[in-house]
Amino acid sequence: MLRNNLCLLIFVYWYSDRSDRLLPSRVTILHGIEVLQGSGDTLFADLRTAYEEMPSDLKVF
Repeated sequence: MLRNNLCLLIFVYWYSDRSDRLLPSRVTILHGIEVLQGSGDTLFADLRTAYEEMPSDLKVF
């Protein structure tokens, strides 16, 4: 149950282009044509390093 809830939480708050593909994109480029002032809290993360530094018991998720 925890695993399902955790996956749902990640899905709701995290998005990555083509991450569902067998061979996901190596790089994603974000180019804003029109950005409203005070919006667009886009964040970037190095997921490989985050996974490597994650405690082993969390890697099973």
